[in-house]
Amino acid sequence: MPSNIYDVSHFREGGQDIIVTFCASQVETLPPAGKDALRDMLEACAHNQGLGGATALAWKVGSQWKMWAPPHVKSILQRLAIEDIALNINWQLTCG
Repeated sequence: MPSNIYDVSHFREGGQDIIVTFCASQVETLPPAGKDALRDMLEACAHNQGLGGATALAWKVGSQWKMWAPPHVKSILQRLAIEDIALNINWQLTCG
């Protein structure tokens, strides 16, 4: 199985370590359980590569950003501009 490479912005906000993983727009078509499974897989991958914290998925549909995150992370991310987070990619995650 080939590996996938994801751009990541890993940062600390509101006392939480957060891993925002940027995904392809096809994530939009996944049902909630599929988004949760992808997020869990990417979080495990990130933790295996030394990143700490909870993972959120981010993707673009047209010009609009979408996000999928656990409630405690979502409440923090809603206070931030995803465009600014996307400008601060500081890791590439290789999972597969």
